[in-house]
Amino acid sequence: MNQEKSVRILLEKEELGPAQQLARATPLNLQIEGTPQILDPFTAILVAGGVIAISKFVVDLIDKMRGGVTIDLTPTATYFVRRERAVPYGWAIIKAADGKSVSIETHDAPKDASERLLHDIIDGVLKNSGDIAKAATAALGASKVRQQDAST
Repeated sequence: MNQEKSVRILLEKEELGPAQQLARATPLNLQIEGTPQILDPFTAILVAGGVIAISKFVVDLIDKMRGGVTIDLTPTATYFVRRERAVPYGWAIIKAADGKSVSIETHDAPKDASERLLHDIIDGVLKNSGDIAKAATAALGASKVRQQDAST
C-alpha cells in the first residue's frame, strides 16, 4: 500500500537551492510556499496611532507658529480678521469700532463657545468693547478676558 505523507520544513533562503537539488534527485514532491507578511493587529494599531500623533503634533506646531487672531472692527481697518505672530497663540485681540481693544484667551475654551463669540463679533451684534468684553466673560470666564486701551 502506497501512502503519501507531507512534512512542512522551514528553510532559510540559502538552504533553498540545495533542497531543490535534493528534490530533483529523489522522488520527493517539493512545494515552496512564501511566508505571509501580515502585521499583527497590535502593531498596526501602534503604527496608525504613531502616525496620527506625529501629524497632530506637526499641525499644532504650525498653528502655534502662526500666532493669535486680531479682529479689527474700526472703520479704517485694512484686514477684518488676520493671524499675527505678535499676538500669542490662543489669544484674540479685538479692536472695537469705539477704538478700545479687548484681549480674549481662547485656546482652552470649548470650541463651540469661542465659535459663538466670534460669530457674534463678525455679525456685528457686539458693537463696542464693553459688549465684546461682557460676551467673552460670559462665554469663557472672567479670568480669560482683559479690556484695555487700543494704544497698549
